[in-house]
Amino acid sequence: MTARRRENKIKSGAARSLAGTLFTAVSVLLWIGGGALSAEAQYNSPVGKEANASIPSKESFDESYDEARWSAGPFRVQPWIGLRDASFVTIQTVNDDGSIDESDDFTATAGAGFRAYARNSPKLVLAIHALPEYTWWQDNDDKSGVNGRYGAGLFGFFNRLKLEASVRRTERQDIFSTEVQQLTTVEEDLARVGFEVEVARGVDVWARARSKEYGNNEDDLAIFRVLNRSEDDVAIGARLRSRQGYRLGLGFKDLSADFDPGSRNLSNEGTAVMLELGFESGRFGLTGDLEKVELEPVEGSILEELDEVVGRIELSWEASRRVEMLLFGHRDLTYSVSSTQSHVVSQRTGFTTRLKGSRGYVDFTYATGEDQYEALGDVANRTDDVTELRAALRLPVGNLFSVTFYGTSLDYDSNIEGLDREFSTYGVAVDLGRLARRLSLGEAEGVW
Repeated sequence: MTARRRENKIKSGAARSLAGTLFTAVSVLLWIGGGALSAEAQYNSPVGKEANASIPSKESFDESYDEARWSAGPFRVQPWIGLRDASFVTIQTVNDDGSIDESDDFTATAGAGFRAYARNSPKLVLAIHALPEYTWWQDNDDKSGVNGRYGAGLFGFFNRLKLEASVRRTERQDIFSTEVQQLTTVEEDLARVGFEVEVARGVDVWARARSKEYGNNEDDLAIFRVLNRSEDDVAIGARLRSRQGYRLGLGFKDLSADFDPGSRNLSNEGTAVMLELGFESGRFGLTGDLEKVELEPVEGSILEELDEVVGRIELSWEASRRVEMLLFGHRDLTYSVSSTQSHVVSQRTGFTTRLKGSRGYVDFTYATGEDQYEALGDVANRTDDVTELRAALRLPVGNLFSVTFYGTSLDYDSNIEGLDREFSTYGVAVDLGRLARRLSLGEAEGVW
């Protein structure tokens, strides 16, 4: 290890110690304060965030229905067009011997589509969206192509009861694995049914059933195909809400994963106990999402038994009208693409600061933590120390739209020789903002 690397490691260790202290303090406050669940998984986590996502409110559908640009009888259509991002990125390629080569490239994603709604009564809404996008790479034609988000859902609102039956297909360019920081097309097919009912004032009971196909089929990234799989889960829970802004929820989930034939078999089944907590009052907000996950291998699987606590804790503070702060800590469980590892437990603690202007802002995020790999067989344990830096500058262009310049940098310091690596992205994103509203164009992310 070089002197500079040792110096950086000492600084990183001190920062992790400070961030860990903050995370512990936030955790104590969390258990005192209560919160709301917004399960958020990274990469290829076996804990899928769709399973506990709330059904959209009737008010949100009413607003989207009323604001849609085109109408015909009970139908409303809201068009969408946008430039998602344009980025300079570092591309990582895994060689047969496990070494990683890096190169630079430029990519941009733009799309156009619509959201449509139909209802012949105030209690039922049919929602459809088709939002295709084209992703272009300057030096890698094999990665260029059409992605998109497509779906249809029937939603019911009956006094205190909400219902959902929906299907979705999502093809997006994203980071598929924490081990290989490379943008690639991630595919998800999801079918979900569920209900939420207010059984008493401030008391909700809910249930979900979900089936998902998840994978990557990019020709040049066969390494990722070992994680192609189907997942099923059924979840139930209850939630308490108070007028003072407290929220407390408990839930139980039965889940399973079945990996594709020919893939490295990590198939499993298990359960998760879910705790959701939160508090919002004035300038302070506290949210938490914790899950105690227990997984067991099925016959023929090489995955060992798992018993992990995963989730996220966030403490937000609006220091002034122009300054916002966020402390966070999260712990994620993901599958490994390596033939010598089964899964990875990733831990991060850090903060985000936002300085707001009249119409723009500056964001800065610092996070530190580690990725702990579970070895298969007689293989050395692997731990990667991770440092993340992210920054964004949002600037208005006239009175019609805004441009956001952003950059990310991730540094991995591994205890295994040859696995130290860095990943960076620099780019620009365009938000049509007022121009979109003036043209009656919908948002990139909306209902549903």
